[in-house]
Amino acid sequence: MKKLYYGPIVLGLAALAVGTQLGSVTTALADEAQPKTEVVDPNKDAKTNDQVSTHGTFEEAVAKYNADFAVLKGEIDNMNGQSELSDYIKQELSKEESTEITSGKILQEKIFRLRVLNYDLMESESKDLSVKNGDTTITAENVPYLSNSTAGHSEKSNYMFKTGVQNITMSDGSKLSISFDDKGKVTKAELKDKDGKISELATDSITVSPNAAYTAAEDYFSLTFFGRDNIDTLDQSNSDVQAAKKAIPDYISWMTNDAKTATVDEINSKFNDYKTKYGHALESMIPGKETFPNPDGTIYTSEEETGNTGNTGNTGSGNTNHSSGSTNSSKGSTNSNNSNKNNQTKDPETKPDETPTIVEHKTVFVTSTTKDVPLYNDEGKLISNRELGKDSSWVGDKMMTLNGDKYIRVATNEWVKLNDGLEIEIINETVRTKVQASLYTSTGKKISNRALSGNSPWYTDRAATINGQKMYRVATDEWVAANDIK
Repeated sequence: MKKLYYGPIVLGLAALAVGTQLGSVTTALADEAQPKTEVVDPNKDAKTNDQVSTHGTFEEAVAKYNADFAVLKGEIDNMNGQSELSDYIKQELSKEESTEITSGKILQEKIFRLRVLNYDLMESESKDLSVKNGDTTITAENVPYLSNSTAGHSEKSNYMFKTGVQNITMSDGSKLSISFDDKGKVTKAELKDKDGKISELATDSITVSPNAAYTAAEDYFSLTFFGRDNIDTLDQSNSDVQAAKKAIPDYISWMTNDAKTATVDEINSKFNDYKTKYGHALESMIPGKETFPNPDGTIYTSEEETGNTGNTGNTGSGNTNHSSGSTNSSKGSTNSNNSNKNNQTKDPETKPDETPTIVEHKTVFVTSTTKDVPLYNDEGKLISNRELGKDSSWVGDKMMTLNGDKYIRVATNEWVKLNDGLEIEIINETVRTKVQASLYTSTGKKISNRALSGNSPWYTDRAATINGQKMYRVATDEWVAANDIK
């Protein structure tokens, strides 16, 4: 029986691996350009040299972690209502609060787990709601609007979080609960008034829009993870790196302070300003190793797979063109409780006819919406007992061309064929149609019975190139062409 993985993953730390299973599976990405270095004790054998950690001093790194934690916790605590995923994030944050940072190794693990929880926050996708109830309209802000199931993590590995949101406090004091089908459409909406009377609402009575606080929290995460934490791993002599390094603190400060009174459009405009001036230039650069400070001034660099990691084995939802951290391992290392030789077929007929070409390629890959997707090893051989679940997102770090096929690496010695899914860009925008616009599936097939009306606004969370043209996702497997957008 094949094992299905619904991801997404964050590449880097061994604990953050494809298909992580509780207490048994660890997979680290191999950075083949780096030698394997055995690390026994993170403080005793830490490197003492003139290098500065990519996170600064121990005090600076802890302060940044605490600030990042406060932003995530503040957003999740202020959510109005409960979904299964938002409750899970709260529980995980509570666990993180109970552990103290005493070494570079612990700092690394906590930073990576916090990144995973930030990815989870993106899956929880908070919205503002407007509900027509008879002749009146009631509203609610910052609702964890989980309309599509998303993948489990850590002790919930391979578990699909249930859709729906309950106990939403509306502007008139009533409580709203919403259920969805597997396409993300509302199937049931119940309103309980202050006297306890329950009434069912029409499924089309609910409209949603982006929430400002949630948008700011997402953009803060992107600025810190892809900007601040990444910048010191890049070439410091590069003028674009130098300019971004000076500018990023001001953008982070704006998202922390000014965004509290800003609109969604203003927040998006600020973040897009960063991407235009600095972010896009950084995305094309290859990051180096991420290193972590110890309290005594030495540096901790995780350069080996860490074995059994228990509950640290979280997975998170992918984001824009980056992999978190830079945990290294030797090529061909064990990537699960079964060794690689047991995870792949041995048919000599499947040996490649050519030498593979591998290049750095930071991306987010979404698998087919209609079928589970096979995995292949470094030689292009099919891995017989593992697959990726359909419509799941994965962060990739390399592209391989072999025998005319292109592959994206999603874990050590595990690749997925590019034509078995779609490369996407995670965005948070509202687009407006020019005229009536056709809709397409992720495979480029035109949807015959649905279209978008002219001059109408639509929230979009993904962009991708489909059939050679840029498109924006406006619903589950429904995309509109950029040519039809103003």
